[in-house]
Amino acid sequence: MELILQPEEAQLLRQVLTQHTSDLKMEIGKTENYAWRQAQKHDVEVLRAIVGRLDQAVDDEEAPEPVERVAEQTLQP
Repeated sequence: MELILQPEEAQLLRQVLTQHTSDLKMEIGKTENYAWRQAQKHDVEVLRAIVGRLDQAVDDEEAPEPVERVAEQTLQP
């Protein structure tokens, strides 16, 4: 699956996922149900991976395009 986002959309998605990850960690600390806790821990790992991929995509997008180096030729009078 491929999802194309504008930079503003990617930034907002990253913020939402980061906040949700933080909220999940708070819930993990409060729950006593082992199965629920494990499921929430897995969700946090998945969300962190997605945020990491978003960060990498944004970094790649902001990186300058490679420029071919052209040897300077000196003109002799």
